[in-house]
Amino acid sequence: MKLPSKLAMLTLAGLMASAPLFSVQAATDNQDVVIADTIKISGNAKAVVTDVRSARFALFDGQTDAALELVKKARSVFDSAILNYAMKIDAAGDFVIPLDRSITLAEDFKPTKESEKVLKKAGELAQQGNESDAIKLMADAGIDLDIRFVLLPVLKNITNLDSAISDIENKKFYEANMKLKAIETSIELEELNIEEVPQQGYPLKEVK
Repeated sequence: MKLPSKLAMLTLAGLMASAPLFSVQAATDNQDVVIADTIKISGNAKAVVTDVRSARFALFDGQTDAALELVKKARSVFDSAILNYAMKIDAAGDFVIPLDRSITLAEDFKPTKESEKVLKKAGELAQQGNESDAIKLMADAGIDLDIRFVLLPVLKNITNLDSAISDIENKKFYEANMKLKAIETSIELEELNIEEVPQQGYPLKEVK
């Protein structure tokens, strides 16, 4: 299920079904965070989103040269993110790059004394940085988790970035801003089964 989303930081918040379980450090620019030994989070892709947002502010302030530089920078690092992190979540879908992740208890979760002990131990493991062990502990105890990834679509945003560069160079600043806004609003929140680990990283010729 795809939902509009913004990047989420997570906190250990008790036993309620809707409460996030772990505090997960998001990737900083050009830095990687391995999540649960499965899907890698791309700092490069996060840098793309940061530069896009900064470029929109620059356009608003009339700093068009700065905006153009930021968009070109975003475009240049996008290829690196594709090579190392791009994945397909279904055969017919677009390539996507993971930006962040959230873990919550399943909506129908009902706490018991035994599950409270497991969750307490899982929280301790997560705080120690052993998130993989925490997830495995809960899975082995039969605790259902909803795991969602924040994803940046690839193909449409290659087009958006290229078009924004062309628009700025041709002084079509309104159109450029709309292309950049489209990148921000294209971010999706996708539920993935933790047992289904897709391939990450594709040659550019397979993506474009």
